[in-house]
Amino acid sequence: MQKPISMVISELREKVFDSINTSGLNPTIIRFVMKDIYIDIDSQAKAFERQEEEQYAKESSTENKESTDTCNEIRP
Repeated sequence: MQKPISMVISELREKVFDSINTSGLNPTIIRFVMKDIYIDIDSQAKAFERQEEEQYAKESSTENKESTDTCNEIRP
């Protein structure tokens, strides 16, 4: 059984805050680091979303073609 997403998110947040607190860096430096991390994650998320959309369009187009083919056989 997989952990609920809320637990995974909570654990991730805890690890991030623990790392920040033990780093010894001042908040100004942490802000720069977090901004860089955010930019990287945002770029990866956008690529993932594009990939999902392309996959959906591909699968949807295949299903629509099969549905259209079937509909062409049925005539009033």
